[in-house]
Amino acid sequence: MARPLSPVYVLDTTAIIYYTDDEPATVATLEPLFAANHPMYISTLTELELFSHASMTEEEELRLEAFLEAVHILPLTSQIARIAGDLRRAHAALKAFGFCRNLHVRPCRV
Repeated sequence: MARPLSPVYVLDTTAIIYYTDDEPATVATLEPLFAANHPMYISTLTELELFSHASMTEEEELRLEAFLEAVHILPLTSQIARIAGDLRRAHAALKAFGFCRNLHVRPCRV
């Protein structure tokens, strides 16, 4: 019998910023996932976005560096970009039904 697959999570820039800024709802959502050792991933594009803020303080940069040690960074290839685009297009209706509100992640990006 096949073993059930473990959930895998891919985080976007906004969720990471809220988490590293200790936004209560985001921390409450992500902490149990980290505690359960669920695999967490970000893309290299997300990494670029995180470090591109001109007003980033040294403390913010250190928090991001610590966060990145706890996740896997996926290289963004053309194939991945196209699959992600297909998924966003196919699941765009989730945004209209409050999918992200149920996850307590704002703003919603699907």
